[in-house]
Amino acid sequence: MYCQHCGAQIPMDARFCVSCGKPLLGQTEVQPPSISVPEDSALKQSGTVVTTLVPIQPLYFAVSTTKLFVLSLCTFGWYLIYWFYKNWWLIKEREQSNINPVLRSVLFAGFFCYFCFARIRATAKENSVNASLPAGLLTAGWIICVLLTIPPEPYRGLFFFLSICCFLPVQNVANKINKKLVPDHDKNSQFSAINIVTIIIGGSMLLAVIIGSFLLPS
Repeated sequence: MYCQHCGAQIPMDARFCVSCGKPLLGQTEVQPPSISVPEDSALKQSGTVVTTLVPIQPLYFAVSTTKLFVLSLCTFGWYLIYWFYKNWWLIKEREQSNINPVLRSVLFAGFFCYFCFARIRATAKENSVNASLPAGLLTAGWIICVLLTIPPEPYRGLFFFLSICCFLPVQNVANKINKKLVPDHDKNSQFSAINIVTIIIGGSMLLAVIIGSFLLPS
C-alpha cells in the first residue's frame, strides 16, 4: 500500500504513514503512539506527541551543604570520602561505565577530585543551571589545604576547616542540578539518629583536640 499524501510504501495495516506521519485516508484520526525524545527536538515542533525522559534518582549525591559541612567536620574529613564514593557510584550507574567508585574515592581521591568537580560543572552547563563552579581552583584549594593539615599546629585546624569549605560550592551546584531535573527527590537535609550520634562523638573529640592544641600548655 502507498501513502495518499507522499507516495511512500507502507504496510497494509498501517494507520499512519511511516514517512510523512499523516493519517491515511479512510482511517480514523487518532493520536500516533508517544515516543521518548528530547523535549526540544524537531518532533515537538512538528506536532508529534512527545514524552520527556525524567531521571528517577538524583544525578549527584543529594545532601544539604549544612549537613555536608557538619558531618565532614565531626568525622575529621571521612564524610568527604563517602561523598566521593556516592557521586562516583551515581556516575557509574548513569553512564554504565566500568569506573571503580571505591578506588576513585578512597585511594585516588586527590587525583580524581577535579574530574568529579568538572563533571558536575559540565552537567550544570548542559542543563542550563545558572551556577559558576571553578573546578580547578577548588580542587587545588582542597589538595593544598589537606597537605597543610599534616604539619603541627597552630594552623592545621584552620586548613582542615578550609578544606571542607572547598566542597560547599560544588555541592551547591549539585543540589541545583538535582532540584531542576528531579524536583521530588529526597534533599537529605535532616540529621538521622546515626548522624546525631556521630556528631556527638566526633564533636567531643574535635573539642578535645582544640582544647589540647590551644588551651593546654605545650
